Amino acid sequence: MKITKIEISHFRALENFVLSIEEDLSVVIGKNNTGKTSLLSILDRFLGESKSSFEFHDFNKKYLASKFPFNQEKVLSVEEYDPFYISLTIHIEYNKTDYIGNLANLFVSLDPKDKTVIIRFEYVMTYELYLSAAKDYTTYCSKSGKKERTIREFVEKNHSKYFKQVIKSVNPVDTNEYVEIKEKSNIQRIINFKYINAIRDVSNLDEAKAKSQTLSKLAAKYYEARRQETLDDRLFDDVLKGSDIKLDRTYKKIFKDVIMDIERFSYGKGEAQIFVKSMLSASTLIKENANVVYSKDAEFLPEEYNGLGYMNLFAMIFYINIQIDEFRKITKANQVPADINLLYIEEPEAHTHPQMQYVFIKNIQTKLQEGCKGKEGEDEINLQMILSSHSSHIVSQSDFEKIKFFYRENDAIYSKDLSDLKIEMINSVDDGENRYRFLKQYLTLERSELFFADKVIFVEGDTERILINAMMQKTDIANKDIDGYVPLMSQNISVVEVGAYSHVFDEFISYLGMKALIITDIDSTKRKIASNGRTYYEACKVSSGEETSNASLKHYFKSIPFDKLKSLKKKEKVLTKNNEGKWISDPKGMVRIAYQTPQNRYHARSFEDAFICCNYEFVKQHKNEFKGLKNRNLIKDSKGSYYEIANKCIDKKSAFATDILYFSDENYTNWIIPDYIKEGLEWLAK
Repeated sequence: MKITKIEISHFRALENFVLSIEEDLSVVIGKNNTGKTSLLSILDRFLGESKSSFEFHDFNKKYLASKFPFNQEKVLSVEEYDPFYISLTIHIEYNKTDYIGNLANLFVSLDPKDKTVIIRFEYVMTYELYLSAAKDYTTYCSKSGKKERTIREFVEKNHSKYFKQVIKSVNPVDTNEYVEIKEKSNIQRIINFKYINAIRDVSNLDEAKAKSQTLSKLAAKYYEARRQETLDDRLFDDVLKGSDIKLDRTYKKIFKDVIMDIERFSYGKGEAQIFVKSMLSASTLIKENANVVYSKDAEFLPEEYNGLGYMNLFAMIFYINIQIDEFRKITKANQVPADINLLYIEEPEAHTHPQMQYVFIKNIQTKLQEGCKGKEGEDEINLQMILSSHSSHIVSQSDFEKIKFFYRENDAIYSKDLSDLKIEMINSVDDGENRYRFLKQYLTLERSELFFADKVIFVEGDTERILINAMMQKTDIANKDIDGYVPLMSQNISVVEVGAYSHVFDEFISYLGMKALIITDIDSTKRKIASNGRTYYEACKVSSGEETSNASLKHYFKSIPFDKLKSLKKKEKVLTKNNEGKWISDPKGMVRIAYQTPQNRYHARSFEDAFICCNYEFVKQHKNEFKGLKNRNLIKDSKGSYYEIANKCIDKKSAFATDILYFSDENYTNWIIPDYIKEGLEWLAK
């Protein structure tokens, strides 16, 4: 029995939100403010033991503005009224081997082939509560003599009076048909929800020591969760019994005087006779006396002497063990663990360095399997986990197909499964399986931070990668006085070196809706015929070119001939993908292709070619100092062929790029950015 899908309506930015749930571990990722904490919040309010209720501001803003039922002057009839609500809908699938006793009261469909149960939780203003609110507002207005508050302000102030929680079991075939579940305990037998939130109260500050001792407190909770009357208490009894006898004798001496005073002030001996006795218990002893310490050079040090990273990791391990033990505990409701145990872990990466994050995510799956199985003699529990994270390091070690990407679009939050990207690429892209495999490997091994970027720059080689930050900074300096300009260096932009494979990211950037600048080369070639009659294409100057060998340009500008490609306007290089999956020019598109354009009456073929053309005097001035140059004699006072200089004088491209940075002045004013890159960066900044 598993939860397969969660739907949320009208809760904050989760307006019409759908999230698929994996059988074991679902990894939820996304940038800040994309609904990960809101998901935890609504799960806790409907499924958890939290006493926190909904606030009026939890309603989605657009839904509140358009559907608030009191916008009419008249009181609506029951036929006109649409219930006003926040909802959480959980889809559960089961098979013939599952115990379905707890589901028996939830079956609405009578089709024996139907193996789905849908449970909907609502925080709703029913029609009766709507009428009550309308009546109370009328009374309020008549008493005050004027409308000091609007109807919305009145309901907002008293909203808890006009809303209630309702639980329904919905027919999977006809969602308008349902039965109402009166007792929440019936649901708790089916789903037991627990969470470990991001605020775990770990601290290693001296002044926080008395209040903190998080690990020691968790050790006591861990004992209580694991406590077994037949074993643990018996182990403690033998020790505590002897301690009680010794303490009784000590207490008798310590409290002798005050006990005599109490007898003296009483009516007589025996009327108010007291004793101070030792009553040690296992739980009290662990709670008050068991402190977590750590060993360093054969010396035991207090827990707060650990760094925050280790404190957080240790606390996480304690919490996970405690929650799994709580899942396993026999419940009062039906004497067996719940059918489904759902654990949400929020941002486990807090305070931890990358290697520790790698280790955590690699081991959490094993820990879940062990937790489900339990120790010898324990029943196996059914456990599903949702883990939310901002960490690219955790993403890099996660199962790619189990990642759920949260993103914001038009003030609403949506979720995408990366497993759907796999299906899309394999079914609709030439060589889709290999391209997907490359994308998956590249993202998980090299560039998982792309999932958390707002924008991305794809560069082809070492030179552009080394210089791109300097070029962004130069662009920022040049545009700093423009109203509304947001500096590139302050934006969340990832730079990815992809060689000739930027087109492989086509589906990825369009799938995630990411603004992307692709900086590449025009790579002009001309047709040649070999002695054996075979036709091949040879690199050449753009002025002599007949084709481009650049895979990305061929991919994004499939039907455009080379002559037109050389003279495309800036707006024609901004692209969007249409419904047929083809890239077309669109001034509002999210992808911009930047390649060499004519500058100083010359059309370069590569970045190096273009840079030398724009900055010949700078290169000539430092030609004897640049480590990345050879054949320096070709760089003369009179300008020669930039194409020849780029091909024959640059020894190593990465060294050439480093030379440029090394000999730059403070604000990079002694060289300029080639126009095609400058234009692309200015577009990306918007």
